Amino acid sequence: MSILGPRVALALIVAAVLVMSCEDHNKCPTQPSPPYSVSGHVRDGEGNGIGGVRINEGCDIAGGADTDTSGYWIVTDISADSCTFTPEKEGCAFTPGSWTVSGNAENVNFMGSCGPPYSVSGYVRDAQNHGIGGVRVTKGCDVGGWQETDANGYWEVRNISDEVCVFTPGKVGCTFTPTYRTIAGSDRNVNFTGSCTGE
Repeated sequence: MSILGPRVALALIVAAVLVMSCEDHNKCPTQPSPPYSVSGHVRDGEGNGIGGVRINEGCDIAGGADTDTSGYWIVTDISADSCTFTPEKEGCAFTPGSWTVSGNAENVNFMGSCGPPYSVSGYVRDAQNHGIGGVRVTKGCDVGGWQETDANGYWEVRNISDEVCVFTPGKVGCTFTPTYRTIAGSDRNVNFTGSCTGE
C-alpha cells in the first residue's frame, strides 16, 4: 500500500488520467487570446436601432466604431484584455453610460434617448476617395439653408430642431450618389460620392 494512503493515491491516479486524456484528445478548455472582438446594438426605448452613435473604445490606442442604421456596432483587433466602451451622440443620453468587458463579447448593448438639437455631418468624396470641396449641402428642414464642404469634403450642420431632415449635395458640373439623404436625428456618417467634369 502506498505511504500516501489509498484515497490520496487514487486521487493522484485520477488526476494523471485526466491530464493524459486532456493532452491526448484535445479536451482541455482553452482560454481565448487577443485579438478580441466586441459588438452590440444601440436601440431606443421601442427597440429601434439608433444609427450614427460613436462607440468610443477606451483601450489600446483608443478608437471605436459607429453604429449602422440598425444600431449595430463592432470593434475588432482589440489587444487589451479589458476594455471600456462608451456611446456618444449629440442630443442623446445612454444607459448604461459605459460598459467594461474582458476578452471577446457580444450583446454589449446600450439604450439611447435622443432629442433636439441635432447635428448631421459627413463627407463628399469622389470614386478615388478624394474630398470634393465647395459642394453645397442643402438642408431641407427648419428654415432651410446650406453648408459648404471644405477642401477635405467635410461638412456639418448643427442646431437642427426638426426630427427628420433631407440633405442634398449640389455643385455645378457634378453629379452625386445618392442624390439626397433623409436623416432622422443626429448622424455623423451622411456621406455622398461625387463625379465632377473637368476634375
